[in-house]
Amino acid sequence: MWETHESVKGVVAYGLDDRYAQSATEADAVKIHEVHLRGLKPNTTYQYRVSDGSGGAFKAWFTTAPPLGTKDWRMVVYGDNRSNPETHRGNVEQILQLTPGIVLNSGGLVARGREYDQWK
Repeated sequence: MWETHESVKGVVAYGLDDRYAQSATEADAVKIHEVHLRGLKPNTTYQYRVSDGSGGAFKAWFTTAPPLGTKDWRMVVYGDNRSNPETHRGNVEQILQLTPGIVLNSGGLVARGREYDQWK
């Protein structure tokens, strides 16, 4: 998911390398985008590029979950991190040392969640 300033059709190109052999496109132009990627293999690293509608693109990578039944993997869940950025930075550094397969933030990103401006 991501947000754009203007309504555009979101496009995510992805693949095993930066040739991005697959893509997924939204049906409608929107500002809040949600694109589902299909046919991903377990325990595989994919590169992806998100088009923002203005000719620019965000590039990154992710690794999919291990196969069902895998017994040895790490997950980190944490939250309430809207205050004390130095403490949060230290927590993130410790999390990265664990090399978890997934990190979930349970919330507390803003003081007043119903105020949209706090999420920007």
